[in-house]
Amino acid sequence: MTLQRILVVDDDETFRLIAREALLRKGYSVVEASDGSVALETARRFPPDLVSVDIMLPGVDGVALCRELREIESLKYAPILVVTALNDPKVLNDALRFGADAYLLKPIEAPIYVDKIQKLLAAPPRRAGSTGK
Repeated sequence: MTLQRILVVDDDETFRLIAREALLRKGYSVVEASDGSVALETARRFPPDLVSVDIMLPGVDGVALCRELREIESLKYAPILVVTALNDPKVLNDALRFGADAYLLKPIEAPIYVDKIQKLLAAPPRRAGSTGK
C-alpha cells in the first residue's frame, strides 16, 4: 500500500517539524518546501495527494502558489490547505478563489491540523471552481 504524500510548504522550520512529526505518526509520507519556488519544483517531481501552504512565503506567495499548483495537471484536483497566521479576509478569499480548498489560522494544534488534512483527503475530489472553508 502506498502512503499518501503530503507536501508541507512553510518558511517556518518549527512549523514544518511539528507538521512532519504529526503527519508521520498518522502514517503519511511527508515532503517539505520552505518557499513557493521549491514547492512547485517538488510538486512536479513528487506529486502530493494534498498540499499544505503558508500564505507568507519568500518568492512565490501562498496565493500565487495555489494558482500555480492548480495548473499542474496531476494536482488539478488535489486538496490544498492554507495554514497561515495572516487573518486577512481578502487574502484568504483570494486563496480560496485561486485553488485552496480550506484554511486554518495559526497558531494551530497538531491534532486539529491532522484532522483537517484527513477530512480533506476523505472528501470527494474537488471539481474545477469549487472552494470552501
